[in-house]
Amino acid sequence: MQSVSGPQAWGLHIGHNVVVGKNVTMANKVGMAGFSSVGDGAVMGGMSGVHQFVHVGKLCMIGGLTKVVKDIPPFLMADGHPADIFGLNRIGMRRAGYDTAARAVVKNVYEELFRGGLPFRKALEKLASSEHKSDETVAEILAFCHGSKRGIALWTRGRLEKNGEDEHGD
Repeated sequence: MQSVSGPQAWGLHIGHNVVVGKNVTMANKVGMAGFSSVGDGAVMGGMSGVHQFVHVGKLCMIGGLTKVVKDIPPFLMADGHPADIFGLNRIGMRRAGYDTAARAVVKNVYEELFRGGLPFRKALEKLASSEHKSDETVAEILAFCHGSKRGIALWTRGRLEKNGEDEHGD
């Protein structure tokens, strides 16, 4: 496999066998090690780095100077050294055309996965058999998480608000 970069990615170092999705924005000095990937519409802050075999999901936002050593599922924001998840990228989702109801479904999925009280894999199994499993966005999240080889980053900061939005953003 060869490294593949979408048409709007610039100012980055990509290692061997890296896949960069469409409409990805990467600031200066972003580095991606071999066999890593970043999904469509993601934003990566300057001088952030992605470890070998790590995957950053669709519409994720990664802060500057972030060391990404575990997978970041779609639609989430992460930063830190190492990266931890701190919220939903609801503004990115809104700009990409996801309505309030779709964002609320994503919020509920992540609330169940990270705050539901079950071990992560058990929560995945529960969601896979839930009424939302046929939702295309939920299926994408579940497939991403099931496919993780390096593990999923932790959600250690921020909280999910009852109105379906998180505390970060406008």
